[in-house]
Amino acid sequence: MKANVLGASRADVERTVIERHDARQTNTGATAGAAAAQAGRPTPLTSAASALAVLLEERRKLLRLHYAGKIDEEQFGEEQERLAVQIDAVRAVDEQAIADSERASEIAERFEQIAAYLADLDIETTWRAAAEDEQRALIDELIEGVQVHEDHLAVIVRGAPKLNVTLAEVGLGGKGEERACRRGDLNPHASKGTSPSS
Repeated sequence: MKANVLGASRADVERTVIERHDARQTNTGATAGAAAAQAGRPTPLTSAASALAVLLEERRKLLRLHYAGKIDEEQFGEEQERLAVQIDAVRAVDEQAIADSERASEIAERFEQIAAYLADLDIETTWRAAAEDEQRALIDELIEGVQVHEDHLAVIVRGAPKLNVTLAEVGLGGKGEERACRRGDLNPHASKGTSPSS
């Protein structure tokens, strides 16, 4: 190998080094893009890999033109700089896309673990075994808020869409009826003297 390097011109050595580096970069991007495409989800990795391959091929062509003496040093320098900036930008986008993809995969995996845990959880048994303050803490963690409307309640659960619940479903009377939750004599937590009859 040393004899070949020593006997080769400097231009041949530079060309070989650049071509090997470019081939490694193209294969790395193509492999990442192929893995994402195999997973069946659209990804910018494949477009970044193809854009990188095009830019690297342009750089190889530019190098060939330069070594053939078809462009001068100034033109070569300008084009080389332009291509280097574009290649760096594509590689940065590619690296960001890979990082985002890995982060999304990790989040999906953690979500699946939590979902499996919650699927095995017997919430009714947990609720019955919990003390009143523990039940209140569970509700505080799960329920973001309740909006009272004239004919229904809108229950806002953390991380889920609103649930519309009729008044009858929660034991409240229909429209125009006296609501049980407002009656002090039916509410064990109401202060003395708040009953409608007092």
